[in-house]
Amino acid sequence: MPNDRFLAPFRGLLICAPAAVALAGCATASTDLDSDPGSVDQEVALPGRWQIPADVHAIAQTQFVAYDEPPPWTGRAACSTVFQPGAKVLADYVQARFPAVSFYQGLECRTNTANPAQMSVHGTGRAIDIFIPMAGGAADNTAGDPVANWLITHAERIGIQLVIWDQSVWQASLSGEKLRAYSGPIPHIDHIHAEVTIEAASKQTAWFHDGGPSQPPYGTPEPPKEWYVLMGDWDGDGVKTPGMFHIPTHRWILSNHNSGGGVDADFHWGGGSTDVPVVGDWNGDGKDTPGLYNLATHVWTLSNFNAAHGVDAQFAWGGGLQAPIVGDWNGDGIDTPGLYNPVTHTWTLSNVNAAHGVDAQFAWGGGNDVPVVGDWNGDGKDTPGLYNRDTHTWSLSNFNAPHGVDDKFQWGGGDALPIVGDWNGDGKDTVGLFTGATRVFGLTNFNAASGVSAQFAWGPVGVYTVSGAF
Repeated sequence: MPNDRFLAPFRGLLICAPAAVALAGCATASTDLDSDPGSVDQEVALPGRWQIPADVHAIAQTQFVAYDEPPPWTGRAACSTVFQPGAKVLADYVQARFPAVSFYQGLECRTNTANPAQMSVHGTGRAIDIFIPMAGGAADNTAGDPVANWLITHAERIGIQLVIWDQSVWQASLSGEKLRAYSGPIPHIDHIHAEVTIEAASKQTAWFHDGGPSQPPYGTPEPPKEWYVLMGDWDGDGVKTPGMFHIPTHRWILSNHNSGGGVDADFHWGGGSTDVPVVGDWNGDGKDTPGLYNLATHVWTLSNFNAAHGVDAQFAWGGGLQAPIVGDWNGDGIDTPGLYNPVTHTWTLSNVNAAHGVDAQFAWGGGNDVPVVGDWNGDGKDTPGLYNRDTHTWSLSNFNAPHGVDDKFQWGGGDALPIVGDWNGDGKDTVGLFTGATRVFGLTNFNAASGVSAQFAWGPVGVYTVSGAF
Protein backbone atom coordinates (compact mmCIF):
# COMPACT_ATOMS: atom_id res chain seq x y z
CA MET A 1 0.00 0.00 0.00
CA PRO A 2 1.60 3.23 -1.14
CA ASN A 3 2.01 6.77 -0.13
CA ASP A 4 2.21 9.86 -2.28
CA ARG A 5 4.84 10.60 -4.90
CA PHE A 6 6.03 13.55 -6.91
CA LEU A 7 5.32 14.81 -10.33
CA ALA A 8 8.27 16.89 -10.76
CA PRO A 9 8.83 18.88 -12.68
CA PHE A 10 6.38 17.70 -13.51
CA ARG A 11 9.68 17.93 -18.40
CA GLY A 12 14.05 18.59 -32.46
CA LEU A 13 14.36 22.19 -32.97
CA LEU A 14 12.00 24.74 -34.48
CA ILE A 15 12.39 28.09 -36.11
CA CYS A 16 9.80 30.86 -36.11
CA ALA A 17 9.36 34.13 -37.98
CA PRO A 18 7.45 37.37 -37.56
CA ALA A 19 3.99 37.17 -39.06
CA ALA A 20 5.00 38.97 -42.24
CA VAL A 21 8.09 36.89 -42.93
CA ALA A 22 8.24 33.30 -44.18
CA LEU A 23 11.54 31.53 -43.68
CA ALA A 24 13.31 28.23 -44.06
CA GLY A 25 15.24 26.42 -41.35
CA CYS A 26 16.06 23.11 -39.74
CA ALA A 27 14.04 20.89 -37.46
CA THR A 28 13.87 17.56 -35.76
CA ALA A 29 10.76 15.53 -36.42
CA SER A 30 8.78 17.82 -38.71
CA THR A 31 8.57 20.87 -36.49
CA ASP A 32 8.44 24.29 -38.05
CA LEU A 33 11.61 26.32 -37.78
CA ASP A 34 10.62 29.42 -37.53
CA SER A 35 14.75 38.49 -12.36
CA ASP A 36 12.49 41.21 -12.21
CA PRO A 37 11.28 43.24 -15.16
CA GLY A 38 11.43 46.38 -13.05
CA SER A 39 15.19 46.03 -12.76
CA VAL A 40 15.81 46.95 -16.40
CA ASP A 41 17.16 50.48 -16.45
CA GLN A 42 19.30 50.59 -19.57
CA GLU A 43 19.68 48.82 -22.89
CA VAL A 44 22.49 46.26 -22.96
CA ALA A 45 23.27 44.01 -25.91
CA LEU A 46 25.46 41.17 -24.67
CA PRO A 47 27.88 39.56 -27.12
CA GLY A 48 26.92 36.17 -28.51
CA ARG A 49 23.61 34.35 -28.27
CA TRP A 50 21.14 34.07 -25.39
CA GLN A 51 22.90 32.38 -22.47
CA ILE A 52 20.90 31.57 -19.36
CA PRO A 53 22.27 31.90 -15.80
CA ALA A 54 23.14 28.75 -13.84
CA ASP A 55 20.13 28.97 -11.51
CA VAL A 56 17.73 29.44 -14.42
CA HIS A 57 19.41 26.64 -16.37
CA ALA A 58 19.05 24.23 -13.44
CA ILE A 59 15.29 24.82 -13.28
CA ALA A 60 14.79 24.85 -17.05
CA GLN A 61 16.46 21.46 -17.38
CA THR A 62 13.84 19.94 -15.05
CA GLN A 63 10.96 21.11 -17.23
CA PHE A 64 9.37 18.57 -19.56
CA VAL A 65 6.56 19.35 -21.98
CA ALA A 66 5.74 16.96 -24.81
CA TYR A 67 5.79 18.62 -28.23
CA ASP A 68 2.41 18.98 -29.97
CA GLU A 69 2.86 18.88 -33.75
CA PRO A 70 0.69 21.13 -35.94
CA PRO A 71 -1.84 19.36 -38.20
CA PRO A 72 -1.32 18.42 -41.86
CA TRP A 73 -1.64 21.26 -44.36
CA THR A 74 -5.04 21.07 -46.05
CA GLY A 75 -5.32 24.66 -47.21
CA ARG A 76 -5.84 28.10 -45.77
CA ALA A 77 -9.39 27.32 -44.66
CA ALA A 78 -7.99 25.19 -41.83
CA CYS A 79 -5.92 28.01 -40.29
CA SER A 80 -7.03 29.76 -37.16
CA THR A 81 -7.98 33.40 -37.60
CA VAL A 82 -7.46 34.20 -33.91
CA PHE A 83 -5.01 33.29 -31.20
CA GLN A 84 -6.06 30.27 -29.18
CA PRO A 85 -7.50 31.34 -25.79
CA GLY A 86 -4.48 30.21 -23.74
CA ALA A 87 -1.98 31.78 -26.12
CA LYS A 88 -3.88 35.07 -25.99
CA VAL A 89 -3.97 35.07 -22.17
CA LEU A 90 -0.23 34.36 -22.02
CA ALA A 91 0.61 37.03 -24.60
CA ASP A 92 -1.49 39.65 -22.79
CA TYR A 93 0.09 38.64 -19.47
CA VAL A 94 3.66 38.99 -20.76
CA GLN A 95 2.93 42.34 -22.37
CA ALA A 96 1.31 43.66 -19.18
CA ARG A 97 3.87 42.28 -16.71
CA PHE A 98 7.13 42.97 -18.57
CA PRO A 99 7.40 46.68 -19.48
CA ALA A 100 10.13 45.97 -22.07
CA VAL A 101 7.64 44.15 -24.33
CA SER A 102 6.46 46.57 -27.01
CA PHE A 103 3.82 44.38 -28.71
CA TYR A 104 3.11 40.83 -29.84
CA GLN A 105 1.87 39.14 -32.98
CA GLY A 106 2.16 35.69 -34.53
CA LEU A 107 -0.88 34.72 -36.58
CA GLU A 108 0.19 33.59 -40.04
CA CYS A 109 -1.50 31.09 -42.29
CA ARG A 110 1.16 29.12 -44.15
CA THR A 111 2.79 25.74 -44.45
CA ASN A 112 5.57 24.52 -42.22
CA THR A 113 8.77 25.63 -43.93
CA ALA A 114 10.52 22.44 -42.83
CA ASN A 115 7.65 20.23 -44.02
CA PRO A 116 5.28 21.67 -46.65
CA ALA A 117 2.78 18.89 -45.92
CA GLN A 118 2.26 20.33 -42.46
CA MET A 119 0.72 23.57 -41.22
CA SER A 120 2.98 26.06 -39.46
CA VAL A 121 2.40 26.38 -35.70
CA HIS A 122 1.68 30.05 -36.47
CA GLY A 123 -1.36 28.90 -38.42
CA THR A 124 -2.79 27.10 -35.41
CA GLY A 125 -2.92 30.18 -33.18
CA ARG A 126 -0.57 28.54 -30.64
CA ALA A 127 2.57 30.59 -31.44
CA ILE A 128 3.23 34.13 -30.24
CA ASP A 129 6.05 36.50 -31.19
CA ILE A 130 6.90 38.84 -28.31
CA PHE A 131 8.69 41.93 -29.58
CA ILE A 132 11.56 43.57 -27.67
CA PRO A 133 13.13 46.80 -29.06
CA MET A 134 16.73 46.21 -30.09
CA ALA A 135 19.80 47.89 -28.60
CA GLY A 136 22.23 49.17 -31.20
CA GLY A 137 21.08 46.71 -33.82
CA ALA A 138 21.37 43.69 -31.52
CA ALA A 139 19.16 41.91 -29.01
CA ASP A 140 18.54 43.92 -25.84
CA ASN A 141 19.38 41.21 -23.32
CA THR A 142 18.54 43.24 -20.24
CA ALA A 143 15.00 43.55 -21.60
CA GLY A 144 14.47 40.24 -23.37
CA ASP A 145 16.38 37.74 -21.22
CA PRO A 146 14.09 38.10 -18.15
CA VAL A 147 11.06 37.36 -20.34
CA ALA A 148 12.64 34.33 -22.02
CA ASN A 149 14.03 33.06 -18.71
CA TRP A 150 10.62 33.33 -17.07
CA LEU A 151 8.99 31.41 -19.91
CA ILE A 152 11.39 28.45 -19.73
CA THR A 153 11.38 28.18 -15.92
CA HIS A 154 7.57 28.01 -15.94
CA ALA A 155 7.21 25.84 -19.04
CA GLU A 156 5.57 22.85 -17.35
CA ARG A 157 3.11 24.88 -15.33
CA ILE A 158 2.05 26.99 -18.31
CA GLY A 159 2.49 24.46 -21.13
CA ILE A 160 5.27 26.11 -23.16
CA GLN A 161 6.86 23.69 -25.60
CA LEU A 162 9.43 25.90 -27.35
CA VAL A 163 11.12 29.31 -27.01
CA ILE A 164 13.49 31.01 -29.48
CA TRP A 165 15.38 34.17 -28.56
CA ASP A 166 18.66 35.83 -29.60
CA GLN A 167 20.12 33.02 -31.72
CA SER A 168 19.16 30.27 -29.26
CA VAL A 169 16.32 27.76 -29.17
CA TRP A 170 14.99 26.01 -26.04
CA GLN A 171 12.75 22.97 -26.43
CA ALA A 172 11.01 21.41 -23.42
CA SER A 173 10.65 17.91 -24.89
CA LEU A 174 14.39 17.27 -25.22
CA SER A 175 15.84 14.76 -22.78
CA GLY A 176 19.36 16.21 -22.77
CA GLU A 177 20.47 19.83 -22.98
CA LYS A 178 17.35 21.81 -23.89
CA LEU A 179 19.06 25.08 -24.94
CA ARG A 180 20.89 24.99 -28.26
CA ALA A 181 22.31 27.42 -30.76
CA TYR A 182 19.87 28.56 -33.42
CA SER A 183 21.33 29.33 -36.83
CA GLY A 184 18.25 29.98 -38.91
CA PRO A 185 17.96 32.96 -41.28
CA ILE A 186 15.96 35.02 -38.75
CA PRO A 187 18.18 35.47 -35.66
CA HIS A 188 15.27 36.42 -33.35
CA ILE A 189 17.05 39.45 -31.94
CA ASP A 190 13.95 41.66 -31.97
CA HIS A 191 11.38 39.15 -30.74
CA ILE A 192 10.92 36.03 -28.62
CA HIS A 193 9.05 33.19 -30.26
CA ALA A 194 7.01 31.06 -27.84
CA GLU A 195 4.77 28.09 -28.58
CA VAL A 196 2.16 26.58 -26.25
CA THR A 197 0.77 23.06 -26.27
CA ILE A 198 -2.75 22.13 -27.31
CA GLU A 199 -3.64 21.71 -23.64
CA ALA A 200 -2.30 25.17 -22.76
CA ALA A 201 -4.00 26.68 -25.80
CA SER A 202 -7.34 25.62 -24.31
CA LYS A 203 -6.32 26.92 -20.84
CA GLN A 204 -6.21 23.43 -19.34
CA THR A 205 -2.77 23.53 -17.69
CA ALA A 206 -2.05 24.26 -14.02
CA TRP A 207 -1.08 27.92 -14.57
CA PHE A 208 -4.55 28.82 -15.79
CA HIS A 209 -6.25 27.03 -12.90
CA ASP A 210 -4.15 28.14 -9.92
CA GLY A 211 -4.35 31.89 -10.44
CA GLY A 212 -1.22 32.23 -12.58
CA PRO A 213 -2.59 34.94 -14.90
CA SER A 214 -3.38 37.13 -11.88
CA GLN A 215 0.00 36.67 -10.18
CA PRO A 216 3.17 38.64 -10.84
CA PRO A 217 6.04 36.79 -12.53
CA TYR A 218 8.64 35.56 -10.09
CA GLY A 219 11.59 37.93 -9.78
CA THR A 220 13.93 35.12 -8.72
CA PRO A 221 13.38 31.55 -9.89
CA GLU A 222 12.72 29.05 -7.12
CA PRO A 223 15.55 26.56 -6.64
CA PRO A 224 15.31 23.26 -8.49
CA LYS A 225 14.00 20.22 -6.66
CA GLU A 226 16.74 17.79 -5.60
CA TRP A 227 14.96 15.12 -3.57
CA TYR A 228 11.66 13.28 -3.54
CA VAL A 229 10.41 12.14 -0.16
CA LEU A 230 8.58 8.78 -0.18
CA MET A 231 7.18 6.58 2.58
CA GLY A 232 7.27 2.78 2.40
CA ASP A 233 7.34 -0.47 4.33
CA TRP A 234 10.90 -1.34 3.33
CA ASP A 235 11.37 -4.35 5.64
CA GLY A 236 7.87 -5.86 5.66
CA ASP A 237 7.07 -5.15 9.32
CA GLY A 238 3.76 -3.44 8.50
CA VAL A 239 4.95 0.09 9.31
CA LYS A 240 5.71 2.82 6.76
CA THR A 241 8.97 4.70 7.28
CA PRO A 242 10.91 7.39 5.37
CA GLY A 243 12.72 7.09 2.10
CA MET A 244 14.24 9.61 -0.29
CA PHE A 245 15.28 9.66 -3.94
CA HIS A 246 18.00 12.03 -5.17
CA ILE A 247 17.09 13.27 -8.63
CA PRO A 248 20.57 14.09 -10.06
CA THR A 249 22.28 10.86 -8.94
CA HIS A 250 19.35 8.38 -8.76
CA ARG A 251 20.31 7.54 -5.19
CA TRP A 252 17.79 5.93 -2.82
CA ILE A 253 18.19 6.17 0.97
CA LEU A 254 15.77 4.30 3.24
CA SER A 255 15.11 4.15 6.97
CA ASN A 256 13.22 1.43 8.84
CA HIS A 257 12.44 3.70 11.80
CA ASN A 258 10.12 6.62 12.48
CA SER A 259 12.55 8.13 14.96
CA GLY A 260 15.41 9.60 12.97
CA GLY A 261 18.79 7.96 13.16
CA GLY A 262 20.87 6.43 10.41
CA VAL A 263 20.25 4.95 6.97
CA ASP A 264 19.22 1.29 6.64
CA ALA A 265 19.59 1.06 2.85
CA ASP A 266 21.61 3.24 0.47
CA PHE A 267 21.84 2.38 -3.22
CA HIS A 268 21.68 3.75 -6.75
CA TRP A 269 18.96 2.53 -9.10
CA GLY A 270 17.32 4.07 -12.13
CA GLY A 271 18.18 6.95 -14.37
CA GLY A 272 16.85 9.43 -16.88
CA SER A 273 15.99 13.10 -16.51
CA THR A 274 12.23 12.60 -16.92
CA ASP A 275 11.78 9.68 -14.51
CA VAL A 276 9.68 10.18 -11.38
CA PRO A 277 10.17 7.78 -8.45
CA VAL A 278 7.33 5.68 -7.05
CA VAL A 279 7.33 2.89 -4.47
CA GLY A 280 5.03 -0.06 -3.93
CA ASP A 281 4.70 -3.74 -3.13
CA TRP A 282 4.91 -4.98 -6.71
CA ASN A 283 4.95 -8.73 -5.98
CA GLY A 284 2.83 -9.09 -2.82
CA ASP A 285 5.70 -10.00 -0.48
CA GLY A 286 4.77 -7.25 2.00
CA LYS A 287 7.73 -5.02 1.19
CA ASP A 288 7.72 -1.73 -0.71
CA THR A 289 10.47 -1.38 -3.32
CA PRO A 290 11.45 1.23 -5.94
CA GLY A 291 9.86 2.08 -9.23
CA LEU A 292 10.12 4.83 -11.82
CA TYR A 293 7.59 6.46 -14.13
CA ASN A 294 8.88 8.18 -17.25
CA LEU A 295 6.90 11.34 -17.98
CA ALA A 296 7.95 11.36 -21.63
CA THR A 297 7.41 7.73 -22.62
CA HIS A 298 4.88 6.74 -19.90
CA VAL A 299 7.00 3.66 -19.15
CA TRP A 300 6.90 2.16 -15.64
CA THR A 301 10.07 0.40 -14.45
CA LEU A 302 9.81 -1.69 -11.27
CA SER A 303 12.26 -3.48 -8.97
CA ASN A 304 11.44 -6.05 -6.29
CA PHE A 305 14.58 -5.31 -4.28
CA ASN A 306 15.78 -2.39 -2.17
CA ALA A 307 19.24 -2.61 -3.67
CA ALA A 308 21.19 -1.82 -6.84
CA HIS A 309 19.24 -4.42 -8.77
CA GLY A 310 18.02 -4.92 -12.31
CA VAL A 311 14.49 -4.49 -13.63
CA ASP A 312 11.74 -6.93 -12.63
CA ALA A 313 8.92 -5.37 -14.66
CA GLN A 314 8.77 -2.72 -17.36
CA PHE A 315 5.75 -1.63 -19.36
CA ALA A 316 4.11 1.41 -20.97
CA TRP A 317 0.86 2.61 -19.43
CA GLY A 318 -0.69 6.06 -19.22
CA GLY A 319 -0.32 9.28 -21.12
CA GLY A 320 -0.31 13.05 -20.83
CA LEU A 321 1.40 15.10 -18.15
CA GLN A 322 -0.11 13.55 -15.01
CA ALA A 323 1.09 12.71 -11.52
CA PRO A 324 1.96 9.03 -11.02
CA ILE A 325 0.29 7.39 -8.03
CA VAL A 326 0.50 3.81 -6.77
CA GLY A 327 -1.92 1.70 -4.75
CA ASP A 328 -3.55 -1.64 -4.06
CA TRP A 329 -6.80 -0.63 -5.75
CA ASN A 330 -8.57 -4.01 -5.50
CA GLY A 331 -7.25 -5.45 -2.24
CA ASP A 332 -5.21 -8.30 -3.75
CA GLY A 333 -2.06 -7.33 -1.85
CA ILE A 334 -0.19 -6.01 -4.91
CA ASP A 335 0.39 -2.34 -5.70
CA THR A 336 -0.25 -1.22 -9.27
CA PRO A 337 -0.12 2.06 -11.24
CA GLY A 338 -2.41 5.04 -11.27
CA LEU A 339 -2.39 8.59 -12.60
CA TYR A 340 -3.93 11.82 -11.32
CA ASN A 341 -4.77 14.69 -13.67
CA PRO A 342 -4.52 17.98 -11.73
CA VAL A 343 -6.54 19.91 -14.28
CA THR A 344 -9.54 17.60 -14.69
CA HIS A 345 -9.11 15.96 -11.24
CA THR A 346 -9.42 12.58 -12.93
CA TRP A 347 -8.04 9.43 -11.27
CA THR A 348 -7.08 6.59 -13.66
CA LEU A 349 -6.23 3.21 -12.12
CA SER A 350 -4.90 -0.14 -13.32
CA ASN A 351 -4.97 -3.44 -11.38
CA VAL A 352 -2.10 -4.97 -13.37
CA ASN A 353 1.63 -4.22 -13.56
CA ALA A 354 1.65 -4.57 -17.33
CA ALA A 355 0.63 -2.76 -20.52
CA HIS A 356 -3.02 -3.03 -19.56
CA GLY A 357 -6.21 -1.09 -20.00
CA VAL A 358 -7.99 1.04 -17.41
CA ASP A 359 -9.75 -0.68 -14.52
CA ALA A 360 -11.19 2.45 -12.94
CA GLN A 361 -11.45 6.07 -14.01
CA PHE A 362 -13.35 8.77 -12.20
CA ALA A 363 -13.33 12.46 -11.34
CA TRP A 364 -12.96 13.33 -7.68
CA GLY A 365 -11.65 16.46 -5.98
CA GLY A 366 -10.85 19.94 -7.18
CA GLY A 367 -8.64 22.95 -6.76
CA ASN A 368 -4.86 22.81 -6.74
CA ASP A 369 -4.68 20.17 -3.99
CA VAL A 370 -1.91 17.58 -3.78
CA PRO A 371 -3.08 13.99 -4.43
CA VAL A 372 -2.39 11.32 -1.79
CA VAL A 373 -3.37 7.66 -1.62
CA GLY A 374 -4.03 5.36 1.36
CA ASP A 375 -6.10 2.65 2.98
CA TRP A 376 -8.05 5.02 5.22
CA ASN A 377 -10.47 2.48 6.74
CA GLY A 378 -8.37 -0.69 6.91
CA ASP A 379 -10.33 -2.63 4.26
CA GLY A 380 -7.17 -3.52 2.34
CA LYS A 381 -7.87 -1.16 -0.58
CA ASP A 382 -6.14 2.12 -1.32
CA THR A 383 -8.37 5.05 -2.24
CA PRO A 384 -7.92 8.77 -3.04
CA GLY A 385 -7.18 11.71 -0.84
CA LEU A 386 -6.24 15.36 -1.31
CA TYR A 387 -4.25 17.83 0.78
CA ASN A 388 -4.69 21.60 0.46
CA ARG A 389 -1.38 23.26 1.33
CA ASP A 390 -3.00 26.66 1.85
CA THR A 391 -5.73 25.63 4.29
CA HIS A 392 -4.03 22.44 5.59
CA THR A 393 -7.24 20.56 4.86
CA TRP A 394 -7.25 16.81 4.16
CA SER A 395 -10.13 15.27 2.17
CA LEU A 396 -10.34 11.47 2.06
CA SER A 397 -12.54 9.02 0.16
CA ASN A 398 -13.04 5.31 0.87
CA PHE A 399 -14.09 4.52 -2.71
CA ASN A 400 -12.36 4.41 -6.08
CA ALA A 401 -15.36 6.04 -7.70
CA PRO A 402 -16.96 9.50 -8.08
CA HIS A 403 -17.92 9.55 -4.42
CA GLY A 404 -18.29 12.16 -1.73
CA VAL A 405 -15.84 12.87 1.09
CA ASP A 406 -15.68 10.34 3.94
CA ASP A 407 -13.28 12.30 6.13
CA LYS A 408 -12.39 15.98 6.04
CA PHE A 409 -10.27 17.73 8.65
CA GLN A 410 -7.55 20.32 9.17
CA TRP A 411 -4.17 19.14 10.38
CA GLY A 412 -0.75 20.62 9.84
CA GLY A 413 0.64 24.02 9.01
CA GLY A 414 3.35 25.92 7.22
CA ASP A 415 4.57 24.95 3.77
CA ALA A 416 5.04 21.27 4.58
CA LEU A 417 4.59 18.43 2.06
CA PRO A 418 1.92 15.74 2.60
CA ILE A 419 2.95 12.14 3.31
CA VAL A 420 0.79 9.09 4.04
CA GLY A 421 1.40 5.73 5.70
CA ASP A 422 0.53 3.18 8.36
CA TRP A 423 2.75 4.59 11.13
CA ASN A 424 1.79 2.13 13.90
CA GLY A 425 1.00 -1.13 12.09
CA ASP A 426 -2.76 -1.09 12.78
CA GLY A 427 -3.64 -1.64 9.11
CA LYS A 428 -4.89 1.90 8.47
CA ASP A 429 -3.04 4.67 6.66
CA THR A 430 -3.02 8.09 8.30
CA VAL A 431 -1.58 11.43 7.36
CA GLY A 432 1.70 13.15 7.99
CA LEU A 433 3.77 16.14 6.91
CA PHE A 434 7.38 16.66 5.92
CA THR A 435 9.07 20.08 6.18
CA GLY A 436 11.91 20.17 3.68
CA ALA A 437 13.77 23.13 5.20
CA THR A 438 14.28 21.33 8.52
CA ARG A 439 13.84 17.70 7.28
CA VAL A 440 11.29 17.18 10.07
CA PHE A 441 8.60 14.50 9.78
CA GLY A 442 5.35 14.94 11.69
CA LEU A 443 3.04 11.92 11.89
CA THR A 444 -0.40 11.31 13.35
CA ASN A 445 -2.14 7.97 13.93
CA PHE A 446 -5.58 9.53 13.40
CA ASN A 447 -7.32 10.89 10.31
CA ALA A 448 -8.75 13.76 12.30
CA ALA A 449 -7.77 17.14 13.75
CA SER A 450 -5.48 15.53 16.32
CA GLY A 451 -2.07 16.03 17.81
CA VAL A 452 1.28 14.67 16.64
CA SER A 453 1.99 11.00 17.32
CA ALA A 454 5.63 11.10 16.22
CA GLN A 455 8.05 13.82 15.20
CA PHE A 456 11.67 13.43 14.14
CA ALA A 457 14.30 14.82 11.78
CA TRP A 458 15.88 12.64 9.10
CA GLY A 459 17.49 13.20 5.71
CA PRO A 460 20.14 15.37 4.04
CA VAL A 461 19.95 19.10 3.38
CA GLY A 462 18.25 19.79 0.08
CA VAL A 463 15.16 20.98 -1.76
CA TYR A 464 12.30 18.48 -1.53
CA THR A 465 9.04 17.66 -3.22
CA VAL A 466 6.38 14.92 -3.46
CA SER A 467 4.28 13.64 -6.35
CA GLY A 468 1.59 16.07 -7.42
CA ALA A 469 3.02 19.12 -5.59
CA PHE A 470 2.50 21.28 -8.67
